[in-house]
Amino acid sequence: MELNIEINLTSQSCIDQVNFDDLGFGKYFTDHLFVAEYQNKTWNKPRIISFDNLSLHPALSALHYGQSIFEGMKAFKYADGGAVLFRPEKNWERINMSARRLCMPEIPKDIFIEGLKIFVDIERNWIPSKEGEALYLRPLLFATDGFLGVKPSESYMFLIMASPVSKYYSKPIKILAQKQYVRAVRGGVGAVKAAGNYAGSLLATQEAKKQGYDQILWLDAIHLSLVEESGTMNLFFVIDNEIYTAPATQNGTILMGVTRDSVITLLKSWGYTVHETSLSMQDISDAGKANKLQEVFGTGTAASIAPVSAIGFEDAEIIPQYHEGYGKLGQKLYENLVGIQRGTVLDTMGWIVRVPEYAYS
Repeated sequence: MELNIEINLTSQSCIDQVNFDDLGFGKYFTDHLFVAEYQNKTWNKPRIISFDNLSLHPALSALHYGQSIFEGMKAFKYADGGAVLFRPEKNWERINMSARRLCMPEIPKDIFIEGLKIFVDIERNWIPSKEGEALYLRPLLFATDGFLGVKPSESYMFLIMASPVSKYYSKPIKILAQKQYVRAVRGGVGAVKAAGNYAGSLLATQEAKKQGYDQILWLDAIHLSLVEESGTMNLFFVIDNEIYTAPATQNGTILMGVTRDSVITLLKSWGYTVHETSLSMQDISDAGKANKLQEVFGTGTAASIAPVSAIGFEDAEIIPQYHEGYGKLGQKLYENLVGIQRGTVLDTMGWIVRVPEYAYS
């Protein structure tokens, strides 16, 4: 182990309390936490401890002023029985982009990557083995100053926790184009994984569910017409054999998903052209009416590749040709992405990072 880390393993595992036949998502947590702290402009005290509640100051900056960011990633059971991570450097890059935007310290690579490897090695028995299942990893960075004043905190805590999970969506989902609320604005924090982004989405999602939808399709804040992303996913549209997805960097309103990037890379390697351009809801509606909207699917760490069965828009529903499950392209992407992650498809991209089996003293 290159990282100088203190390891205090629990004496009593709670893995026997987990129903691995009904994991759900985010319901169970593994035995340990990875913790590192930032104080006096220095990262220190990296350690693995038993999973437990935290003791926090009531004036904690993160609670009052929202300096809190996180990542979502997974560890997989590989075909040879080992444990692997999928493109962890992309998550490290993105959490540091989020940190810069919210005036938080960047996390050194050894603390993030090596900390993940050691942590996952310790929790490797928690990685479920069925297709669609994984050990979900949640790196979290938040401000810890006990001070009431609007300024960047001077101290922070970085945690990694883990939860064995099954598929986030078990069937094709319906999404509702939202014209009353917006997720992100130009120059805002929509491109980063700030905790407050998710709080701001809850009311709209709750109202959509009352109408029979699973998630929101967010539109741009200026025109309320351009497609951006869904609640937990980036979105892809297959229209007349052409592939479209919203641009991730143009206005800073689209989350630069790791799965999104992986899907675009796979598609291009297969010879497809991917148009990273802004489509309007009218474009989508017109394609549906002309029977040219072949597939719609979302991509994300939690969702993987999730087929969309219907889009609610202006008191009507837009139905893709493939709406009862995966279309041909979505199916191919799912099989290849999951296959790479699980070791049944050759990883020609160098995306898989093996978790070593360390010796602990």
